[in-house]
Amino acid sequence: SRGASSQMNSSDDCVVVASKRVDSRGGELVVHDDKSPLAGSRVVFPPAALASVREVSLAYSTRPVDVKSGIASGVTLVLLVDKVEAFSQPVSIEISYDPKKSTGVVIPYQIDKRGRLHVAQILKIDKEAHRLTFATFKPGAFTWVYP
Repeated sequence: SRGASSQMNSSDDCVVVASKRVDSRGGELVVHDDKSPLAGSRVVFPPAALASVREVSLAYSTRPVDVKSGIASGVTLVLLVDKVEAFSQPVSIEISYDPKKSTGVVIPYQIDKRGRLHVAQILKIDKEAHRLTFATFKPGAFTWVYP
């Protein structure tokens, strides 16, 4: 879990499932491991989101997240970007959600360093494919909740 300690507590057990180098032209990171809870997840960096070449990784943790209401997804997605605090353009994160838990609504959250949840901007919910796409201007930890 190298590099994850700045985004989450060092005791968290993050499993990296995809990594690549992305530069100012943009790029895409996709999880191809079908056994991962993030299987099929995509992170899209538009042009100019990053100023220079950076190592980007997608990891997950299954540690419990305290949600005030609704059903927690049980997964924390962690977007790690070497030496970057914020993006110059919004980065989109697309995940699969569990249709058995969803009433057609699923809410993405960014998890801050204190474990508090902040609603993320939804870009798209594809109810047929059970896919949620949301935007972020910062690397870090994310989860989703079924209200």
